[in-house]
Amino acid sequence: MLKYATEDLKSFYLEAAVAQPGRQADSAELDNWFWDEKTASAVLCALCPILMESGDEYNAKVGNRTLIPAAQRERKAAALYISDAAANKFSRQLP
Repeated sequence: MLKYATEDLKSFYLEAAVAQPGRQADSAELDNWFWDEKTASAVLCALCPILMESGDEYNAKVGNRTLIPAAQRERKAAALYISDAAANKFSRQLP
């Protein structure tokens, strides 16, 4: 049930974005917009570890595998890796 509710939430956001006059974006751009800029995506990201630690097998699977699309997980992980590497490089340059 939770998975369906989150899919409905994402659909609401994406349909609203598409309905804006003059907005032309492909599905990847819309997905990135949702996962990068919307508070709802931050809530879903915060929900993942809670579900994984819930003790319920179904909720753990939803939190671990299906709540956030794999492409977005990989994209976010790559961005975190790059920003961590940049931060480490910057900190080594400090006196």
